[in-house]
Formats: sequence, structure tokens, C-alpha cells
Amino acid sequence: MSHLIPHKVDVSAGDGPRYGLMAERPKKHWLPPVSALRRSASMPGSPAATSSKSSLQPRDATATHWRQEAQSYLLSANALEGGLGQRACAMASTLVARSASEQLETAMSVGEPRVIRQGVRYAICRGKLAGDPLVRRAQAMLAEFEKTAWLCRDGIAEGNMLKLQRGVRSAAQLPLKVASDPCIREARDAVAIWAPLEPYLRRLDNCLHEGVRKATLEWVHTLEARVLNPTWEDAATRELARLSDCSEALEQVLTVPSVRLCYACAPWRDRNRLIAMAQRRLSELGLDPTSLRMRSARCAASPGAPIEDGPSDALGVAIAVEGTDVDLARLKTINLDQQEPTALGWTPSLESNECRGLRLEDLRRRLALALVRNGAAETRIAGGGECTRANGAAPTSPKSQLEVPAWWAVVPARDPPLPLFDPHRDPLGCQGLKLV
Repeated sequence: MSHLIPHKVDVSAGDGPRYGLMAERPKKHWLPPVSALRRSASMPGSPAATSSKSSLQPRDATATHWRQEAQSYLLSANALEGGLGQRACAMASTLVARSASEQLETAMSVGEPRVIRQGVRYAICRGKLAGDPLVRRAQAMLAEFEKTAWLCRDGIAEGNMLKLQRGVRSAAQLPLKVASDPCIREARDAVAIWAPLEPYLRRLDNCLHEGVRKATLEWVHTLEARVLNPTWEDAATRELARLSDCSEALEQVLTVPSVRLCYACAPWRDRNRLIAMAQRRLSELGLDPTSLRMRSARCAASPGAPIEDGPSDALGVAIAVEGTDVDLARLKTINLDQQEPTALGWTPSLESNECRGLRLEDLRRRLALALVRNGAAETRIAGGGECTRANGAAPTSPKSQLEVPAWWAVVPARDPPLPLFDPHRDPLGCQGLKLV
């Protein structure tokens, strides 16, 4: 251990105290003072860093081109089968796996389901990447896409709008081009027509469970507002006709005293503002609007003109006012003498007795026709005839369960198109796509 002990201080040199053992070691980790430090030439944003970064682009392109050429050469020489030796086989496997991963990543960024499935099959069969996280994520996306397509197909085959709505909502959450599937595309078009009518149909269905009087009142309000198309108006009328004493309830609703203020040129989208401004004007004229019940309805664009079925922008807005006989008589007097209440620049006119009679007769006729149709349908069912339910057909999907939706979610069933991944549509699964 004596050779590790430093020597004594040599003061004869005149350079200060120095140890003999330390004097032989060079200063390897000497750092300059902080004041002498300068800005680095390779820091981000400097010209040197920018030029070096741009110089890497041709190298990456050259490396990619070289890898493709090397892969093509090794595959043409049957390197995967051992034609060029063990090292060439390992190199070919690495190149194929890297190329398959890049192709799959590019396909997922594009979002085309068929191209993604092609990339998944190539990565599993040629690249041996069955356990790769990217491949598993792509497989999960394709499974969800196929499940959504079959859900839409079953909804079309059963005439179930609730299934179609679930399928469309699930497709909207997928990062794929779902419009390439014909079933999803057809379901999205059907839901786009039905979705705006769903709140009115649900409200009618809730009223049907609360009693015949409330159901009849809501049915009259809905038909007079023309918020449903003719198909769903007939469906709602037939459901109301299934209730007992619906005709008597309709007569009670129609005999309620009311007055209609027709704004023939007012747009339907301003109906709520129109009611608010009419209430304000009535309060200025001395009539208490809180004692009146107001709702919006459709009216003809000109007095005496027929009202077409279904919503139309050519129809005006009518405010149906219900209240006591004294308040309604005073409202009629105000309208006849002063042409009030004016709202949004529009002057109202009272509904004539002729138009009122035609409107009430149309409501009675619709309910009577629905009663006749329901009786004929029950007779056919009792006689063993075919069922008139649109969802009577069994689903064709093996994993689907037959659901019987409410009347407001039933549409006529029809033959659905083949999904994108259906075996009968594309037996090979990659028709028209070449694996390289």
C-alpha cells in the first residue's frame, strides 16, 4: 500500500506545492469558465441545424428506395425459403415485417376499410406480425366496423329504426370511411329523415299511455301543426284508433271554444316569436294574455285554399287561442275593429266558419278511416292471414336478436344490400387489391 501514498511536497521547483503522483496525471475533465461559453451552432433554429435537417431528407428517401429494392431482390431469389442462406432469410423477414407495418399504418391513416383489411392480412401472413399492437388495433377497428354494418343490415331487414339509429351512431364514432358500406349508407339516409320526427312521435306515444283524452288532444295538435309526414300521421292515427272511446274523446276536444288568428304570410320557423309578440301586443291592448292558452298550427297561405298534407313552407302560421267566452269575444272584437294583434309586421285574420268546418271534418274523417283499417287488419289476423306488422320477418344475421320496437320506430321492412365484408359479396376479401 506504500505505492499509493503521495510523495512529499517538492518546494524547490518554485511552482507551488505539487504531489509527485498527481503531477503525472493529465487534466482530462477540465471545463472552461462560464464567461467563455458560446452559443452552440447546432441548436434548434440555427442555420447549421436547418441545413443538416434538410440534408437528411434525401437519405431517408434513398434508404426507403434501397429497402424496397433489397426486399424485391431477396423475395425474387426465394430468400424466405432459405435460397440464399440463413442470414438472407432473416434479413428478408425483417424487411417484409417493416414494409408490412408501414403499409398498415398508411392504410389506417387513409381510413378505407378494405385497404386496412388488406394491410392486416399482409402483416399477419407475410410479415408475421400477429401480436403487433398496430395489427391488433386495426383488427379491433375492423371488427367494430363489421358489427356496425350487420346491425344496420338487420335494422333494414326488420324495419327497426332504433337499430338503424344505434348503427349510425356507432358508425359516426369510427375513424373510418363508413360510407363505403352500402348498409351503413342506406341506414344513415333513413335515420336522417326519421330523426327530426322522433321527439313528436315519442310525445305522442307517452300521451297514449296517459289516457284517451290526453292522447286525442296531442294527436289533434300534432296533425294541425303538420310536423309529421303523411306516413307517420297515418301511423299515429291508427294507434289512437286502437284506444276505446277515441271518437267521443275527439268530439270533446273539438267542442272546446277557441279562436284562430291566421298569419298567412308568416314563416313557420318564427312561430314561437310570433306567439310571444302577439301576447305582448294583447297586453298593450288591455287583454290579459295569461288567461289565454296559445299554440301554433298551420293555416292556408290564402283564405279558402286547401291545406296540403305534410309540412310545407308555403303554409302560414295560425295561433290557436283557447280561453273563456268573455276573453274570446273581446279578442274577436279587437281583431275586427283594429286588425290586431299585429306581430312581427304581420296582420292577422280570423278563421272563417267554412275553413273551421273543413278542418274539423278532416280530423273526423281520418279517425274514422283508421278505425276501419284497424278492424280489417284484426279480421285478417283472426282468420289466419298475413300479419301487417312490418317487422314480422326474422333477422338474417346469425348473432342478431329479433326486437319488436314501438309503433313510432317501425318502418316497412325491405331486402337489405350486402355488407362490404359479406362473403357472398367478396369471397376473397381483397378483390381488386394486390399484395406486394
